[in-house]
Amino acid sequence: MLRVDLALKKFREEYDLPSVPLDCFALLRDWKRKGPDSLDLTLETTGEIRDGFDAVVFYFPGEDCYLVITPRLPANWKSFSSKRRVNFTLAHELGHIVLGHVKIPPKYKNRDTLLLEDREADAFAAGLLMPEEVMGLFRSPREASVSLLVSETAAARRMRELGIPMEKKTCPACGFHVPPGARFCRMCGEQLLPGPNPMDPPEVFFLPPLEKTCPLCGGETPFGGDLCRNCGVSRRNFCCPEYDQPRHFCPPDARYCEICHAETEYRYWRETKPALESRRPGSEKN
Repeated sequence: MLRVDLALKKFREEYDLPSVPLDCFALLRDWKRKGPDSLDLTLETTGEIRDGFDAVVFYFPGEDCYLVITPRLPANWKSFSSKRRVNFTLAHELGHIVLGHVKIPPKYKNRDTLLLEDREADAFAAGLLMPEEVMGLFRSPREASVSLLVSETAAARRMRELGIPMEKKTCPACGFHVPPGARFCRMCGEQLLPGPNPMDPPEVFFLPPLEKTCPLCGGETPFGGDLCRNCGVSRRNFCCPEYDQPRHFCPPDARYCEICHAETEYRYWRETKPALESRRPGSEKN
């Protein structure tokens, strides 16, 4: 849907959205505090909402503003697939707003129009929460579901829509199970798929969760900051490309980048640095 793709691209650029995973609750809750002024939008949570609805949106033409209402969710909603589906619902309602559906009263729409609007809002939500650029980097709908804050059902449907195979793919060199969209094996670096020049890789939005255990010192850093509070190592794994190539976020177990084949920071900390340290004068055991 070209109209949806253009609207989504403009929306991302206009509001400078953070990388996925995108928490729509946080996005809408902080909407006015962050200052976007082209949409007057308020999120309200309540213990009561119509049966069968995860969220509803209202438009007030006199004030040209929107109100999104959603039920209260437990603090650990991100840990359950069934609860994460509300994140998609909020993105769906946001799609209705951005695409202009809400401004037209339902009495002026027929059944076909309503179905088309729902398909467009679903496409907007899927593109917002599960960008095509990152879906091929997951090995299963479950892995994508946890990482992107959507239900497993939504992740599986998105993979089918994009033609991404959900069966396991095995690296012929080392036997590691790799994501279907990986160009290189993250364990041994074997090239698996032909692709664009790594100097000009596709745009990737994915921002993985912070690691709780430092790969260097093993210290636990469960709260706050992008670096280990003990030794200063990044709590996310990046690749280390040569020259001025873009850096990519990599899974914590990756030794090589699945996109550009560069070695990762965590491989350096876990393997290269200890080997170098062992060669320093005075490091030999007596």
